[in-house]
Amino acid sequence: MIIEKLSETQIAIIDEISRAFDRLGAERGIFAALHSWGDTMPDLEVLQMLKEQNQQRLTIELNSNYPTDSKKETVAKNLKN
Repeated sequence: MIIEKLSETQIAIIDEISRAFDRLGAERGIFAALHSWGDTMPDLEVLQMLKEQNQQRLTIELNSNYPTDSKKETVAKNLKN
C-alpha cells in the first residue's frame, strides 16, 4: 500500500475544510475520511469512504426530509452529478 504524504499546505487545506464541514454539521465519517487522506489510507480508499458517506446521507434525506417523489428524484440526480 502506497500512501503519499500531503504537503503542509494540503494539510492546512484539509484543516480548513474540516472546520467548514463542522460548522455545516457534517457526519463524523466525513471527518474520518478527510483526515485519513494522505495519512493512513490510500486515495482510492478515502474516495470510496466519502462516496459511502454521501450515499448514507442521501438515503437518510430521502427517507425523512423529502415527501414527494419528484423531490427525491431531484436529490438523487444531483448526487450522481
